[in-house]
Amino acid sequence: ASPLTLVKWWRVILDEAQMVKSASANVASMAHRLHRQHAWCVSGTPIGRNRLNDLYGLAYFLDIPPYSDRHFWAHTIARPIQEGDPRAMRRLLGILEQCMWRS
Repeated sequence: ASPLTLVKWWRVILDEAQMVKSASANVASMAHRLHRQHAWCVSGTPIGRNRLNDLYGLAYFLDIPPYSDRHFWAHTIARPIQEGDPRAMRRLLGILEQCMWRS
């Protein structure tokens, strides 16, 4: 285990947060294991080709329940949006409005 996981951090800020877009990637796994009070993501390109899963990776790192749960995300956000459900898109936009700041 990394010694970084033994520290209780006040705030963890991920610069270039798109590095955690795949929640199963090593970087994402390590970032999620850091004990912290607060988490921030900074990115100029938060959404890549795999759009919805990229956002899931950020929700996972930020630990935004229930959206940080892969099963919940898939059934409540990803699948309904892929099927064209406008309510799911409104739900996603509501989540983003609460945790995102654009300049």
